[in-house]
Amino acid sequence: MALKLNLQKTVNADQALHGYRDGHKLLAASLQLDDFSLSTMARMSDMQPRSLTPSQSYICAYPLKNAKKYVVSRTWLAHEMRRPGCVWTHSLLLPYGTVAQIENINKIFDLLTRPQMESLRSYEQRLDMTDAVGRDTEVLTVGHDDNRRLHSVLSGLYCKNDSVPAFVSRSGSEKDETLVAAVWNQMPPRLRREFVFCTSGSAGTSLPDAALSLILSDEIDETAIESPPHTERHTVAIDEILDDVQSGRRSTLRAFLSRYVTDAQNPRTAIIPLTEIKRALTQSDFQASIQGAATLIGVAFGGSGDCQLLKKDLLTGQIFPDEALRSGAGLHNIVRCALPPMKTLRDFPDRNTIEEFSMMAQSDGALLQFVLDECMGCADETLGAQILTYLLEATPAETFATLNVSPATMYALAVRRPELFADPHFWNNASALPIDEILRTLEASGNTSHVVKGLLRARKYQAVQLLLTRNPAKLNAIVIDALESLGTTAMTEAIAKLRSGRLQLFEAMTNVSASAELIESFAGDVLEHYYPEPSARLWGNVLKTAHETWSGLQPYSLLAIFKSASHANLREAAPLYEISFQGLHNVVQTIHGRKEAEVRATVLREYQSLSYKIDSDAAERLRANMCRHYEYVGHPDERFFRCAKDGETVIELAQSMVQITGGRRWLHRLLQANDRGQLSLTAAEELAVESALARDDKNNRW
Repeated sequence: MALKLNLQKTVNADQALHGYRDGHKLLAASLQLDDFSLSTMARMSDMQPRSLTPSQSYICAYPLKNAKKYVVSRTWLAHEMRRPGCVWTHSLLLPYGTVAQIENINKIFDLLTRPQMESLRSYEQRLDMTDAVGRDTEVLTVGHDDNRRLHSVLSGLYCKNDSVPAFVSRSGSEKDETLVAAVWNQMPPRLRREFVFCTSGSAGTSLPDAALSLILSDEIDETAIESPPHTERHTVAIDEILDDVQSGRRSTLRAFLSRYVTDAQNPRTAIIPLTEIKRALTQSDFQASIQGAATLIGVAFGGSGDCQLLKKDLLTGQIFPDEALRSGAGLHNIVRCALPPMKTLRDFPDRNTIEEFSMMAQSDGALLQFVLDECMGCADETLGAQILTYLLEATPAETFATLNVSPATMYALAVRRPELFADPHFWNNASALPIDEILRTLEASGNTSHVVKGLLRARKYQAVQLLLTRNPAKLNAIVIDALESLGTTAMTEAIAKLRSGRLQLFEAMTNVSASAELIESFAGDVLEHYYPEPSARLWGNVLKTAHETWSGLQPYSLLAIFKSASHANLREAAPLYEISFQGLHNVVQTIHGRKEAEVRATVLREYQSLSYKIDSDAAERLRANMCRHYEYVGHPDERFFRCAKDGETVIELAQSMVQITGGRRWLHRLLQANDRGQLSLTAAEELAVESALARDDKNNRW
């Protein structure tokens, strides 16, 4: 035969007995209490209602906050005592944890027994109340004929704005105790231990301070009691609570109230709105149920820290038992319907809830757009501002940049995440933003560099041009720096689009390191006459910032430098000629494309027309540089003379060549190639070469 084990945990309660012994006093107890608790029990155990008969008793319940106990007591007239008005009061002192476990307080009432004189010492022992605690199959209901009193009790307890006791007339001990027990059983545990009641009292009955108080009395004229003010919605909520009390069983409403009243700032006044919220959540329209519940939460529990668990569960979907509602379309509905009414809630302390809600929002681009637009502009310390802060910290900038939020939202995001300004997608989505608003925000945020880079990468050249027009002194150098980050192709395109401010940009390059590509781009525009040629001094200043890139200068740069130098003082321009010839030397060693050939010829022509008309050390040095270049290239090239503008220049060119090392040999190879038909020197060119060689021979003989 199998042995059946009883695994139910024993539940004990302390008890106390008060009665007459040279005055009303504590006669026996199973525990020691502090003085304040003893005083409270002495007063509550000796209220002596005049209406009590020898066969009757009444129930009281109240908290001892210092002792963390909830007292349930029964009082009888002690008619056996010689002194009139003496009473016996048996009290059970329940730990707060036990109060939460009790399903039917009527069973606790049954444990309260009238003492016998010979058995007073039994009250000094703790009482086993295991059978009275826990799951109860007995259904305790209030008769429908008592609905009026029940409605009055519930309205008095939950609809008042103060803690003045609710009053209701007595109707007999059994019905009164059933009424009170049914109301107590339906209460959330947190309210139970705050509930003070007496089933036989009077208007003058003094009760301990508590959130809820109820007195049943024969001396009260209910018609003279002012009904607590409440709206039609309150009436509906009271009716729902009444039906739940009448059911006498566990219910979803009881579970809901028990869970969410735990951290309410005012548990008593929270019952009505919590009931309304529970009713809203049962609507068949899922979106309407979320929105309705969220709106009620915002109205009833908008204070900091009020009903935080309720807010958390609604925002994360945990309030819905069906897991399917917390994913897919359900998740979208939760975010879209809960946020608007709740975004203004202040000082929401639960960081985990904010993170979880924000992660729900990040699951879909459209959802994230909605949340950002909703939260933007929320005041500091509100739920909306906290969600926005988390999203700004946790969402990659590239995700923000691709969203289709409003321009104002996009720009506000970028002010907080400056790297967005450098993303082309940002400007594509925020292009409708007025330029004046951009400028105002720039001045306030200091993100000018990011903005300019973003505009250039997004090809918003008109906006950049407007910025340059408004504040050229500040923005020219920033634009130059931004151009350097684009790459050659994009940079060339950008410069072409910004031509109306090109000369100012070029001047800004004297203070910003410029690459060969950027110099080349500007030089190309110089040659195309898009703006006046920069001076040789300006070119020189630009090149000083780019000395490491000189070897990379391309034909347009060389020609532009040369043309600029040709209009300047030769001594001032000499370094530019050296740069141009070094670059030219590099060019002619590569495959000779049409552009290189044209540039080379133009440079030489311009160079020689200047250098051979000036008698100076610089001019002589420049002529030598040109000759050394051709000699270094090695192969005979009649184009050496093609840049000459007249016969005199041809002669001077040949004479300059014989004066450098290797120059005679190069001229001889030139004549030999001409004799073999590999070249076609003109008669003047051939005569100039022969004369230069003959003159050099004569000088050598002397």
